[in-house]
Amino acid sequence: MRAKLENTDRKMKKIILLLLLACSTMIGFAQMVVPKSEYVQRYSTTLYGLYNQRNGTWALYPKYKMIKTIGTYEGKTYWAVVDTQTDRAGVVRSDNYNSLYVPCRYDRIWWEEGIFNSLPIVGIRTKNDCGLLGLAHENGDIILPIQYKDISLYPLGPWMAVTAWNGNRREYKWDAMVKLYNDKMKAIQERLAIEEKERQERLAREKKEKRLASFTLFAKEYVTPKVNAWQQKGEFEKLAAYQERVTGANREQKIREWTKEAEDMFIKENAELNPIAGLQLEAYDSENEVFSIRSPKLGQLLLPVPIAEAPDFKTNFSHGVYAQKPVYFINNDKIALSQLEFYNKALGKTYYYSNQLALNYQQYEIDPDKLDLAPVRITTSETAAPVAQMQKPTCEILSPAKGSTYSTPTIKLRYVVNVDPRTTPIVQFYVAGKEVHPIEAQPEKGKTSKGATVVRGTEAELPMPQNIGSEISVSIQVHDGFGNYGEFKTITLKYVGEKPKPTLHLLAVGVSDYPASDLQNLSYAAKDARDFIQTISSSDLSMYKEMKPILITDAQATTKSLQRQLFQLTSRAAQGDVIMLFFSGHGVVKNDERYFMSYDASAEEYYNGLEFEFIRKRMNELSVDKQCRVIVFMDACHSGAMAGMKGHVKDITFATPGIIGFYSSTAGEESAETDKLQNGVFTRVLLNGLKGGAKDQEGQVTLHTLDAYIKQNVSAQTKGKQTPIVENTTGDAVLFHVK
Repeated sequence: MRAKLENTDRKMKKIILLLLLACSTMIGFAQMVVPKSEYVQRYSTTLYGLYNQRNGTWALYPKYKMIKTIGTYEGKTYWAVVDTQTDRAGVVRSDNYNSLYVPCRYDRIWWEEGIFNSLPIVGIRTKNDCGLLGLAHENGDIILPIQYKDISLYPLGPWMAVTAWNGNRREYKWDAMVKLYNDKMKAIQERLAIEEKERQERLAREKKEKRLASFTLFAKEYVTPKVNAWQQKGEFEKLAAYQERVTGANREQKIREWTKEAEDMFIKENAELNPIAGLQLEAYDSENEVFSIRSPKLGQLLLPVPIAEAPDFKTNFSHGVYAQKPVYFINNDKIALSQLEFYNKALGKTYYYSNQLALNYQQYEIDPDKLDLAPVRITTSETAAPVAQMQKPTCEILSPAKGSTYSTPTIKLRYVVNVDPRTTPIVQFYVAGKEVHPIEAQPEKGKTSKGATVVRGTEAELPMPQNIGSEISVSIQVHDGFGNYGEFKTITLKYVGEKPKPTLHLLAVGVSDYPASDLQNLSYAAKDARDFIQTISSSDLSMYKEMKPILITDAQATTKSLQRQLFQLTSRAAQGDVIMLFFSGHGVVKNDERYFMSYDASAEEYYNGLEFEFIRKRMNELSVDKQCRVIVFMDACHSGAMAGMKGHVKDITFATPGIIGFYSSTAGEESAETDKLQNGVFTRVLLNGLKGGAKDQEGQVTLHTLDAYIKQNVSAQTKGKQTPIVENTTGDAVLFHVK
């Protein structure tokens, strides 16, 4: 009996000891208690989440196989979770339940009494090895490497952790664990500081490169505040002196001076970024004795090297040829290389690169209307008038008379303006509510009764719509360049001539063979462009006055040549013409910018390609300024990005009157080509549709019939993997009569 009582007494003492230990543990780790408003709740038989009892909502929607509390550290609660698919464990933190703080990549995460003595540490196991993970940083930091057979964690007492590896135990006392943890955190902090410094330097460099991407924008930021400050009246400046100083001519001179300063700064700051870094030697042209050298930022350089010295130059290029003394200039709104020396140390000889474009370089002219200039305002002790004492501009239309008729594509408008003599008049013309630019504007000369020549007004030739029976408004307004505008003067004219046939302009571009090694060659892109021209040429063109085709393929399709052709097209097209643009090749989306990969572009140097935004601007000029119907066909990967390009203005699209877009795929899709069709899938369907596949009951191919035909057949040919996009807000129109 006594022995039994003693045994019971020993059991009671053990229970009391355990209770005291538990109480001390609860007191020591009071900071780890999870708020009562949140608890783990089973959502179904297998899934767990975190439910907020206070407001009756899920903090973490049930989606894990298991959730258990780790503890609280610095006011944030940590939870261990197990993924239902992989059975691997990770960590969720209370400041963002919807994102894993530590990814589910461990076979097991365990703890004994939560956060250990204010050190955010948990045990981890991967396969058969264990380690310790710190939770101080997102994704976690390894405190002890995952190489131990077992780790036991003790939150109280002298021992912090006991590890076993190949049968050998290693014990970490509290102070040793704290030192290990602090040393690890110090190393991590140093690493993070270096990474953050590198990140900040990279962001600063990228910000500077973006700032220097366009000289026009750079000059605008530099010149605008200077002009605005210059044209303000000084506190101690007489009104007469101010009016003599601030004139239109003087302001234009100041703009030229500050634009030159901006040029110098633009070149200097670009030079500091070392645009010639990373030069790569490419092929040697033995016939012309010229090496091709590729610059990641400046494109292709052609360096004359005598054929006898070329092998030595190539051998020493990577370690014995030095590029030095670069001279830069501005070309096409970007930094360009004017001169560069290549010193071959082995031969002691210098070779010279020279850009012929730089020989004709002239200072950029910045249009004052493109600057954000504030209006000129003066306040004196005598008057508080908001505008300087300048004569208000006025204008008058002399001919034709209001209500007149016209039968030609243009009219001659004669007008007079009256502005302050200290300013230069700026006249704006509007036809049917849209601003237009005169084809020609010159003084009209006449004779007096005595035979003397006089000038009465100015004559401007304006393009006019040729819509039979339409009444068209023609307006002019004059301003003096200082924010002072005159009233609109308007007349209404009626077209009584015949409806002219439009000219059909074709520009077809196809690039199959890319010299860049990081762009895969295409089999049929160039053929796509040739087939497009051939198909249109063999169509019934009776509804058009004439057809003017331009075909550009492969090596001819450089970015500069394409830009030049688009510029020439905008000036060559007449009022009401029809323009069809066809592009086949690679398309690239980078940093929210879209590019058609021209012959001289590459995946790494995508910015050397033809920007979709450049194409967009030229099309808008044709549609808005000349009332042309513009249709673009794009068979390129990511071509659908044309239809939803996002930049500083949200959701800019081509969906404006007069512009129709047919794109082979969405922004996230590839555009296919096949040997069976001998074309891109989109191109083959397009050609078949133009040949008659898309004709209506009257034998006409219209925008709507072509739309339906392309969408149905491209999807069928690619089994739904390629989704063409058609953008048309202009309504239906006949494109061709089928023979």
